[in-house]
Formats: sequence, C-alpha cells, structure tokens
Amino acid sequence: MSNVNISPHLILTPKQKEQLRSIPISKFTDKKWESQNDAAPFLSEHNLTLENNPERKWKVRYSDNVKGIRLLQCRYGSDMTLRQKNSKTKIRKPRQMYKFVGCLAFARIKKFRNKNIHIFGYLNHSEDCRCQDTYINGYRTFYYKFYKKIMDEEFPNLSAQEKTIVAVEARKIQTQIIREKENETRQNN
Repeated sequence: MSNVNISPHLILTPKQKEQLRSIPISKFTDKKWESQNDAAPFLSEHNLTLENNPERKWKVRYSDNVKGIRLLQCRYGSDMTLRQKNSKTKIRKPRQMYKFVGCLAFARIKKFRNKNIHIFGYLNHSEDCRCQDTYINGYRTFYYKFYKKIMDEEFPNLSAQEKTIVAVEARKIQTQIIREKENETRQNN
C-alpha cells in the first residue's frame, strides 16, 4: 500500500482514491531532468505536452504558472458529476464530453526556474481507457466548433428560432454519423 498524497484538484471517486492508495509506490513515475530538452522525449512518449491535440487524453486540473506546476488527469478518469459547486454559482447540468471509465492516470509536472523538470504521477492508463475511441470524441468537439462558426459567420441574420431548427436537424445528422462510426469500430474489434 502506497502513501501517496492525492491532490484535491484531481476529480476522483472514493473508489478511485482507494485504488490509487493501494498501488505500490514503485508503480508511480518519479523522474527528474536537468533541462526541458532532456525531458521532451519522455513527455512526447506519454503525450504530456500541452499542445491542443484531439488525441491527447490529459486535462489540466490545476495550474500555477508562478510555481511552474501543472496537474494533469486522464479525461477518461474524471467523473464530472463529482465537481462541487459553490452555493452562490448557478447549478448546471454536468457536461461530460468523455465516457467515464475510472482511469487512474495523472501527472504532476513541475518546472523549476533553473530549467529542471520533475514529473510525479501514475501514468498507466486502464484497459478501458486505452480502448476509448479518441477519434469519435475529437470529432464531436471539432463538429461543434465547426458548426458554431458556420452558423455565426455565414448565417448571422437567422432568428433564434431558425437557428434552433437548424441545430436540431444538424444534431440528428451528427448523432447518426457518430453511431455509424461507433458501429464500424465495434465491427472492426
């Protein structure tokens, strides 16, 4: 049983916290490099670079630029229904873009002023996480941004009611395309 300090910024279920604490400390990654160039191959191998890439599985859960700290968590390990809201803020329906499969992967990256880099975390994605189709989830995000841009730029004179009608029809088409892609994926596996 490991004595791992689990950051409160990670969005974890009680079961996930218990699973992380039960992992031997030897299974966690704890590496230091003297320069960013030395760390670059490792960061690329684990897709820990902060480039906006649809295949990237990491979400930033905490960031402190002054201290040089970034806390990343696998997007398939975040149960967004657990996010606590301040009582003064409006409560809205959680928007879980990615299927929650309970992945435990996380990484804390610290960049020091002397250019040293330290990474600590559990970088092993679960089997269910590795099976997720990142293409479909990336496609959903891309489609939404593309559709919004088209509607705002090409049809600025449409009334809200007309935009709603078009949006409903477009959503039906999008859902059909996504289902076809998911069926193709299932048949190929």
